[in-house]
Amino acid sequence: MNFLQAMLRTYNKALEQGIVDAGNDSMKPSILPLYHSNRRSSTGEDIVELTVDDMGCFLHGRFLNKNEFTNFPISENSLVRTSKPFPHPLCDELSYLAEFDSVKAAKKDETDRHELYLQELEKLKKYADKSFNNDFLAIYRYINNNTIKKDVVETIKKGRNGVEYELCYGELKWKELVNKKEKQKKMNLEKLFITFAVEHARGIKTISQNKQFHQFYINYVQQQNISKKQEQCDVTGEHMYCIIRHRGVIGNAKLIGISNHVENYIGSQFKEGGQIFHIGYETSQKVHNMLKYLLDNGNYNYYLGGGAYVVSWMTDILSCGGAPLLSSGQSNSAVEESFEPDFGEEIDARPDKAVLEEVNMGMSRSHGIVQYFAGIKDIPKLDNDNRFCVLILEKVNNGRLAVKYFRSFACSDIQQRAENWYNSTQWPKWSAQSKKMFLDAPSINRVVNFLCGAENDKGILTCSKQTDKLRQNTLERLLLCILEGKILPEDMKSRAFYKLQNRNSFKKQWRQALTLGCVIIKKYNWDRSRQILNEKGEIIPMDNRSFAYGRLLAVYDKLENDAMAVKNQLTEDKKASDTRVTNAARFWSAMIHRPLKTAAILESRTKYYQNALAKNRTTTGLKIYYDKIRQDIYNEIAKFETDEIVRQRPANEDFVLGYYYQQQLLYKKKSEQ
Repeated sequence: MNFLQAMLRTYNKALEQGIVDAGNDSMKPSILPLYHSNRRSSTGEDIVELTVDDMGCFLHGRFLNKNEFTNFPISENSLVRTSKPFPHPLCDELSYLAEFDSVKAAKKDETDRHELYLQELEKLKKYADKSFNNDFLAIYRYINNNTIKKDVVETIKKGRNGVEYELCYGELKWKELVNKKEKQKKMNLEKLFITFAVEHARGIKTISQNKQFHQFYINYVQQQNISKKQEQCDVTGEHMYCIIRHRGVIGNAKLIGISNHVENYIGSQFKEGGQIFHIGYETSQKVHNMLKYLLDNGNYNYYLGGGAYVVSWMTDILSCGGAPLLSSGQSNSAVEESFEPDFGEEIDARPDKAVLEEVNMGMSRSHGIVQYFAGIKDIPKLDNDNRFCVLILEKVNNGRLAVKYFRSFACSDIQQRAENWYNSTQWPKWSAQSKKMFLDAPSINRVVNFLCGAENDKGILTCSKQTDKLRQNTLERLLLCILEGKILPEDMKSRAFYKLQNRNSFKKQWRQALTLGCVIIKKYNWDRSRQILNEKGEIIPMDNRSFAYGRLLAVYDKLENDAMAVKNQLTEDKKASDTRVTNAARFWSAMIHRPLKTAAILESRTKYYQNALAKNRTTTGLKIYYDKIRQDIYNEIAKFETDEIVRQRPANEDFVLGYYYQQQLLYKKKSEQ
C-alpha cells in the first residue's frame, strides 16, 4: 500500500464511521467533505461572517475569532489561484463578492473578479432551481442585493462609536487611541474573506457546518464531472474524471505537481505532464483533504523543524489518533516518576513542564495507542487489517512538498519495533514514591535536545534556532532507528561523549545529561550485541582502563562530599555543601583527557578531606572504606598501564559508565548491597 492509497483508505474509512464533516467545534479542524476547503483566522480580523435570514435580508455580521476555522466550497479552478482570478463558488475574498475600482480587469479582453464570481454563482443557481436548497437561495438573494461592501463596513465599525472612517481605493482608514496616543489604523477590505450564515426559527446555521449545503454542492460537482472525459485513475483503478491541478497542503506547497516546461518531456514518450500520472478529481480531494486534516490536527503530527513534519495515524481507527512517536510514551509513570537519577538523596516527584507537555500530548489520544507505542503488551486487540502509517514530509519551497519517508506497518510489527527501541533505551530512574530505582526510557525529544542543544538561562536542555537543521536531521535518523530497526550511528555516540566531557556547560541539568549520555552509549552497544545493564538495571562491570578511571573519579567525588558534609554538620553550616563544587567535578574533563596525571592531582587535592574523615571517630571507618576501594581500583588500573603510549591515551565513553556504576554502588543502601 503506497502513500496515496493509505490516505484514500483512511478517508473512506472515516466516511464509513461518519467522522467526515462531523466537526461541531469551529475552533478545531475537521475532515473536510469533498470539494471543500477551510481557512483559519490568523488575526481575528481577517474573516467576516455575514448572517442573513431565510429571505436573504442582512441581519448582522461578526469577525471570526482568532484561530477559528471556516469551511467553504471550492471549484477545480479555484483550488490553485496564481496569476489569473478564479473565484470560489460562494465564500471568497470581498474583492470577488463586491466591485472595487482597484481590481478591475487590466486588459480589455479580461473579465474582472466580481463578474467572474457572479458567473459561477449563476451556474450554481441553475442547479439549485432543480435541486432545492433554501440556505443557498437565501444567500443568493442577499448577494444580488449588492449591499455586501456596505454591510462589511458596518460590521467593522460596530463597537467603535464616534470614530470617523474614510474609504479610499479598497482601504478603510480611521484613527484610534493606543496608549493614550492617536494612531492611524487601516484595513484592506479587498482581502477580507467573507463567509455566510443563515438564521432560521430553530437557530443560526453557518455555511461552515451546514451539512445539507455541503452535500448539495458535492452533488452539483459530481453531476458536472459525469459529462467530462473519463480516464483510469492510477490510484484506484476506476474510470473517473481526472485532473492535473491539485490543492496545496502546507500553504501553496503541493504534494502532486506538474512541470509546465516543455523541455522536460523532450526525448520521452510524454508530451505533457498530465500524461505521466492520472489521478481522479474525487480521489485527489480525498487524499488531500485527509492529509490536510492530519497536518492541521496536532494529535497526528509533530513538527521536526526546517519545514518538515512527521505524521502518524491508524488507517481504520482514525479516532484513536497517532502514536506519540516523539514523546516518552509512558502515560502514567511520566507524571508519577522523576526523570533525573539521583544518588543518595530523594528528589521531588513533581514533573517539569516539558514532561507534562509530553504526557498531555499522549493523553489527548487513545489511551490504548499510547500504551501500545510504549511497548506495553496488555492492550486491546486491533484488527489485523488495520495499518499503522508513518509519514515524513518536508516543504522544499513555496510550491513543492517532498515525501521523505512513508511506510505502513501491521499492528503487531510496529508494536515489536517500538518495544525493541524502548527496551534498548531503558535506564535506571529514581521513583520518589516507591523509593527505589526502576527502568524507563527517555523520549526522543529529550535525547535530541541533549545531542543538539544546550542548557539555556532557565536551566532547561533545549535546541536553539541555529541548530534547527541539525535537530531535524537527528530526529529523522532516530525515527528510522525505531521504524526500520537501524543501528544507532557511531557519530551520535561520539557526540554524546563529547557533550559529557564539558561538565561545566551543565549548571542545573548535569544529572539529566549524564543519564541521557549513558542511554545513548547503552543503545550503541545494544545494537552491536554488547550488554551494558543486567536484569536488575545495574551496570555490568567492565574490565578496561576507561571504566576503571571513571570508577576512581566517582570515589574521589563521594569522598570529598562526605568530608564536607561532616564538616558542615559540625559547624552547623548546612548550606555550604549545596553550593560547594568538588575537585572531582572540576577535574572531570581533565580526567578524561589525561587520566593518569589527573588521578595523581586528585589524590593530592583530596588529602585534606581524607584526613578530615580520619580525625573524626564517627567517620574513621568511612576513610578506611574509601582507601580500600581506591587501592583496588589502582591495582586494576595498573594492569592496563603497560607502557608510556597507553598511559598517554585519553579515556573513551566507558569512563562515563564506570563513573555511573561506582555512583550506584556508593549510594546504594547496605541492605541492598
